[in-house]
Amino acid sequence: MEKDQKKIVNFRGAHIPQFEAEVLQELEILVGKQYRLVNKVEYTTVGFSVENNRITGLSLYYCGVSTLPESIGNLKSLQIFDLKLNKLSTLPESFGNLSSLEVVHLYENTLSTLPESIGNLSSLKKLDLRENQLESLPESIGNLSSLTGLNLHKNKLSTLPKSIGNLKSLSFLSLEFNNIKSLPESIGNLTSLTMLSIKNNNLKTLPETIARLSLLEKLWVSNNQLDSRAKSMLIQLRKKGVDVIGRF
Repeated sequence: MEKDQKKIVNFRGAHIPQFEAEVLQELEILVGKQYRLVNKVEYTTVGFSVENNRITGLSLYYCGVSTLPESIGNLKSLQIFDLKLNKLSTLPESFGNLSSLEVVHLYENTLSTLPESIGNLSSLKKLDLRENQLESLPESIGNLSSLTGLNLHKNKLSTLPKSIGNLKSLSFLSLEFNNIKSLPESIGNLTSLTMLSIKNNNLKTLPETIARLSLLEKLWVSNNQLDSRAKSMLIQLRKKGVDVIGRF
């Protein structure tokens, strides 16, 4: 394997290690199309980008992908991975081996769970999981120490793990359009949070720790069933300068 890691091959005009080329070949077989070398992976790109003879960007945008091979974890230099508008219901455990990953777009798939190994992505900054079927999050989500943006809009979440409070770098969190009935006390530990959306859930109460979010600028709250105590807390947040958006 060490010899294979050093062997550079020409794949679609890119000079990359043979083992990385083999991952792309496996993906091409899965989706029945070739991927092209691009300068930059952007919103509707289908292809891959390379820096210093390593794959750093990969987009399988709208490719009908229903599964990823375990070999995907071999792309250790991958920084941007775009998997929007596919049919993924699960991710392989090897996904957690993508140690350089900074941005992941998984918008509009059919994910019902995430692998525990996702917590190994210590470089991850943005995780977009909008419009999936997630019913829960693994405790390991709290290990994503570099995460600044987490979008969980329109899933099927009813609770959040306590470990969510460990995301000390998180500045944006969208939980809107879920079935969340309560927020963990640990949410008050998100000391970098500036924007939080909890609208369109089943919340009746709010944890008192929400008052500890000293950097919070915007809070979306409409379409819940908040009790009088929760409403009083929101009024106090407004007095502190937080832009509380929506009727409550």
